[in-house]
Amino acid sequence: MATEAALAATATAETERFSPLFFEYPAEIKSEKGRINFKHRILRENPETLFADCSQNGTVTNLLFYTDHTTAWHTAVTRHFSYTTKKGICKGRQIHIFEDSDKDQENRFLTVNMYQNGTIMVQGSEAALSSVVQDFPTLRKIAESKKEKDSTPTSPLTSGTPTAGLSSPLPAYNHQSQDHTTISLLRDRLAVLEVWVTELKEQPPSYTTTSPDTELLQDQINQCRTQLKNSVQELRESLTTALEEVKATIRRELVQVKEEMAKEVSVIKRVLQHREQTVETPREKLQPLTTPNNPTDPPLPTIPPHTDNTLPTPP
Repeated sequence: MATEAALAATATAETERFSPLFFEYPAEIKSEKGRINFKHRILRENPETLFADCSQNGTVTNLLFYTDHTTAWHTAVTRHFSYTTKKGICKGRQIHIFEDSDKDQENRFLTVNMYQNGTIMVQGSEAALSSVVQDFPTLRKIAESKKEKDSTPTSPLTSGTPTAGLSSPLPAYNHQSQDHTTISLLRDRLAVLEVWVTELKEQPPSYTTTSPDTELLQDQINQCRTQLKNSVQELRESLTTALEEVKATIRRELVQVKEEMAKEVSVIKRVLQHREQTVETPREKLQPLTTPNNPTDPPLPTIPPHTDNTLPTPP
């Protein structure tokens, strides 16, 4: 394709002038997936040639290039820039570059993503990316020097610089601590180690023969897993103990409440009984006055009606 041929022909000259190449997509490529495939093909056909991704307004958003020697470039970046931090990402590794020793993530200068497929992406502000363009020849020289020491191309992870950072023992973990932050750190460290081991396993057989570095990584992964398992077990036991204590406290409080309620009910019953007795006594006193005579009682004597026995006066 004419566009690809033109890109390939000008790749070396453009890079030597410290200017990245820009992707020019053919008219027949309209889908995003097609653009990505075209971009990867161009990068592979022009290894270690700097390309730039641009937004619609022409602003450079990131820099890209492809290499078969990701370890050499990893070494070049970490040697060239003074203040860096490294971490594992999905299907690759990541380098954060800072302007000072504080290494504040909010003031990150550049981010370099190195993927397993050999693609390297540099992200940052337009000014920061411009400085990378100017430093690219220097970075390439450092990478070439590293490649001369390594007789064969390497995959994204070999027994070089990345594993050297793992040679130090894992920080001691206090098994009596139940700090959730420590568990999160262990999980993060375990995830990074698993990414690196996966990359090692994906290398060709000639590079994945048993080596001390691979065994070291596996040992550290096992150590992280053991520490994480112990920490989770301790947290589980602690939570179980705390739950049992809460249950016991609730039971005691329920018993106390029942006893108090029983006492109150007893007092109320006594009060009611006293009131009933108080009311019943006047009733008993009033009953004879209000109750009619019993039919069996003898009848009361009757008084005969008054009759006038005086004789009439004669006429």
